[in-house]
Amino acid sequence: MTIRVLLGIEDRAVAAALGGLVDELPGHEVAGVRASSDDVAAAAAAEPGLDVVLLHRDLGPLAPLEVVRDLAVRHPHLPVVLVTEDTGVEAFAAAMAAGARGVVSTRPTLSELEDRIRQAVEWSRAMRRHLTTAGADPGESLPPRRQGRLVTLCGAKGGVGTTTLAIHLALATAATGRSVCLIDMDLQKGDVAGYLDVRHRHSVSDLAAAGDGLDGGVVADALYVHPAGPHVLLGPGQGEDAEEISARVSRSVLGIARARYDVVLVDGGAYVTEAAAVAVELADEAVIVATPDVPALRGAARLAGIWARLAIRKEEDASVLLAKHDRRNEIQPDLARKMVGPPVRAVTVPAAFRALEEAANTGSPLTVKQTAFRKAIGSVAADLGLLSGEPDEDERETPGGRGGGRSWKRP
Repeated sequence: MTIRVLLGIEDRAVAAALGGLVDELPGHEVAGVRASSDDVAAAAAAEPGLDVVLLHRDLGPLAPLEVVRDLAVRHPHLPVVLVTEDTGVEAFAAAMAAGARGVVSTRPTLSELEDRIRQAVEWSRAMRRHLTTAGADPGESLPPRRQGRLVTLCGAKGGVGTTTLAIHLALATAATGRSVCLIDMDLQKGDVAGYLDVRHRHSVSDLAAAGDGLDGGVVADALYVHPAGPHVLLGPGQGEDAEEISARVSRSVLGIARARYDVVLVDGGAYVTEAAAVAVELADEAVIVATPDVPALRGAARLAGIWARLAIRKEEDASVLLAKHDRRNEIQPDLARKMVGPPVRAVTVPAAFRALEEAANTGSPLTVKQTAFRKAIGSVAADLGLLSGEPDEDERETPGGRGGGRSWKRP
């Protein structure tokens, strides 16, 4: 009987080396190589004949130990062996606590690799016998977990209302009963905390400090739970800390958030940073917020051009949302469409300076009562697909408790 091994490894050199060793083992074959955690999860669901997964410690976007936990829940018969540079006691203990069946070096000897795979497969066969005796189908998998909808809002320039929109969209979506995570990725000048009058000891900077230990529990500890429903990940308290937030951290945080929330909203600011670029790249909707004036629309065109040249996102896959719109404006949506490359969304957000002034000064966005503005926010939320579908508590791990304490409800 052939033992089929799935490699979850992004590094091509490591994948080639381990794949070569697996091929040297009699009766073993590489069932495939997957370069992301999402692809590993999809392969585990689509190929019930897998015998073992070799999962590299540097795989992303979801933290590898989170992938191990998810596979252990959804495919209890499928063993995972963690591939890591560090095979010490602490690394082994963390892997086993997550549900892995072993740890192997990135450069193992043939006998070491064979031994780890053999132990994992023996455990798997025992588990399959146990499941069969209990009347369960060992090859049956739970339905694949659907990812939350990720929408990234970026400003054409400063002052166009990106943060205001992100906050009000989060509040409006949460009011429908959907689970919402609002992430401030305007790392140098982001002020979601100020607009919500939040004083919270944790921010995205704490996640950067976590390094390879970044997982769902660490993210949960960093979240602030707003009384109105949204869970908020604040930007750094000090602008210079922005340099610590790498693309890898951003990718991991967004992957974890999408696995647990129905909607993830990102305030990407008006600057192209590594972290914000990842949020734009991964987004289901990447929206440039602009006001109906020449400087903002030129800024929107420049930003879309930068995304395209850096291969972050094609111009046609982004869109422009007009904020602070008024019928008396010299530039109306039809003219704006001729001035920018990306499509301009049909919905607009009206100018509501006085209505928003008190809310901004007091950190109380729920005090905004202007009917036209609230109606527009609802229309934008619907247009972005934030209100579609029903929240499913059985499919998503939901954080709870004011201040983002570690209280994930696991399925």
